[in-house]
Amino acid sequence: MVKENGTCWVLLPQHLLDEFGGFEIETSPAPSVRGRGRAFADFWGGMDFAIGYVEQAAGGAACTASLDTITRSIASAGPQIQGTLRYTEVGGALTQFPMVIVETADHKTFVAEFTSPKDRPQQGLSGSFLFAGNAPLGMAIQTPDGARRLKFIRIEEMGFAMRQWLSHRARAVVAPKLQHVVTAERGLPLKLLDFNTPSISPETGPENLATGSGAYHFNFVGPVTLIFGITDGDPIGVSRVKVASEGDGAKPLSIRVFIDPAVEPSDNPTWFARAEMNPAGNFDTTPRAEKFARRVIIRIESVQGEGPVRIDRIEVH
Repeated sequence: MVKENGTCWVLLPQHLLDEFGGFEIETSPAPSVRGRGRAFADFWGGMDFAIGYVEQAAGGAACTASLDTITRSIASAGPQIQGTLRYTEVGGALTQFPMVIVETADHKTFVAEFTSPKDRPQQGLSGSFLFAGNAPLGMAIQTPDGARRLKFIRIEEMGFAMRQWLSHRARAVVAPKLQHVVTAERGLPLKLLDFNTPSISPETGPENLATGSGAYHFNFVGPVTLIFGITDGDPIGVSRVKVASEGDGAKPLSIRVFIDPAVEPSDNPTWFARAEMNPAGNFDTTPRAEKFARRVIIRIESVQGEGPVRIDRIEVH
């Protein structure tokens, strides 16, 4: 964890995130502090790396290191360099494993081997850092061929990726909260921008969902996409999306939600959540770490029941 401009950033492997991009952390040394957060893994293909942020206690008093820890204390991971792998046990106790670097052919990664015959890779070591003294060399991401070795992303590579990411994406992730009008009943005002599936009648069109004047009825023949604008100005924070289908008949089942903070509509919007509507007709992402957006995209990928599908309300908070 490192702090930059008042925000606590967490560096971790992408494969440790849950399906919604969430993670949990526990600090060391004991007594440990716990925290939760969300992470983003929009890096080049094959890089098992994510940057997240956490706002609970673990991201406050416990987050004391600075970005300079990474950018100014880089130690080159050369062959035969010895170091220690630092691993935090449940409860905050710190365990250190002596290792030696054995492969450095890849300029983005390296491989190190445990020096003690009794040490082996174990579940939970992903995300641990190898140190030479107090200088971080790299982060463990996987076990390559060879039962006593771990593969690491070099600290140089993570430092470069983090600097690039913070200079672009981070402003949209943790920008200051902007003033906007929210009604308690319906959330943010919506404007229907686009849709790909016509309604079964002029009275049941998707524009009803934006005006709150009725339901949207349609026949499902493939994925249905609805795009709503939530602001004509600066991006607005989005932390929750709800979809309701009332009464009898078919309802959405699998729903994906995306957001788009760009000034112009993007062909690659940011993923926000995926879940299934329950049989009672309620879909709720639950409150999440706020992301800033100008547009919200609802994609219905499957339905439950027979006949025309009905959506009564969409709320964005």
